Amino acid sequence: MGLFILIVGLAAVSFWAGFLARPHAWQYKSQAGFVVFVGLAVFTGYFAWREHRTVKELARLIDPVPEITDVLYVPTPTEVQAIARTVAAVPGEGRHGLGSTPEQRRHLAEDVETLQRRYWKLETKLDSDQVAEFYRNVRHRNGWDLTIDDAPWLGFERHPEALTILVQYDWKSPHTTVWYIYDPGL
Repeated sequence: MGLFILIVGLAAVSFWAGFLARPHAWQYKSQAGFVVFVGLAVFTGYFAWREHRTVKELARLIDPVPEITDVLYVPTPTEVQAIARTVAAVPGEGRHGLGSTPEQRRHLAEDVETLQRRYWKLETKLDSDQVAEFYRNVRHRNGWDLTIDDAPWLGFERHPEALTILVQYDWKSPHTTVWYIYDPGL
């Protein structure tokens, strides 16, 4: 979000320098800069909106982990279905294929479409123990029952729904990755 605000600010300065200020040697470059910054603002604005929407969507199910540093790309249900159909259509099996038969890939695509699972992937400053402790607290679960407490997995149920949280801590990184996998249990 901060990058988006910076780019909008630079677009405003470029607009002023290119169109409103007295004529100067850099006027045309400022106008071109304005066009570039508007394009970048649209691009970064879309991803800022998508991050915000992802966190808001997750918050309807369960409290998102605190101290989020990044919302990583998570495919929408339509994109997941398209990926599954593509995998199902790939020819070949064995060493040079996907390692499964065409029937298995077709069943995978059908399962993805019927299960309607949702995925979220966030990064946080907390370590894996702090994330687990956060979700062990009933206040942060929004009615979910903790059924599996086996780090790095946390399993929750709210019949017929199920939610799995996978916590991945990479000692090389100062951040912990948290996967949320939601199954509506249809």
